[in-house]
Amino acid sequence: PLPEIILNKVREGEALGPVMSQYTGIDEIGRKEGAIGVFTKGVLTRSGVYHQAVVLALSPFHNAIYR
Repeated sequence: PLPEIILNKVREGEALGPVMSQYTGIDEIGRKEGAIGVFTKGVLTRSGVYHQAVVLALSPFHNAIYR
């Protein structure tokens, strides 16, 4: 879940990237570690999470066990 202060701004229509940049002081955070990097203290990265999601989504098309 998002921290309440960030969630409120997103609910008001602001994009998460600029809100996170304002909150953290990291310019263009969406092009760097992203919100996930901040929330996990660098344990996960935005690109790493996307990579895993794509691999999992494509697994049924590349593994005979699904046939």
